[in-house]
Amino acid sequence: GSVARLELDPSSPLYAKLCAPNASGTCTFPGKVTLDENLDYSNPTAQAFTEYNVDTIRTIRVQSSPVPIYFEYVEIPCVHQNFFNSGRKVFAGSDVMCADQ
Repeated sequence: GSVARLELDPSSPLYAKLCAPNASGTCTFPGKVTLDENLDYSNPTAQAFTEYNVDTIRTIRVQSSPVPIYFEYVEIPCVHQNFFNSGRKVFAGSDVMCADQ
């Protein structure tokens, strides 16, 4: 399934990645985070988190106060080529989309 908006538990592996704590342990919440490896959800406690049980997460709230902080999942163009095998990126102004070659 897909979840439109999700709030993460602070002990979640995804929260830890998005938090990006500094040397004193305070979350820095960088403007862009790239998941360059699989997160460890092998622990049964981690498997109980909502993000483990959904296919796609669109928006994540990592903090609600003092200021709400959200992350948005931005899908890479041309990863899911549902209708053709030789897709490529096409730029139309500031938009990026897939096209058949």
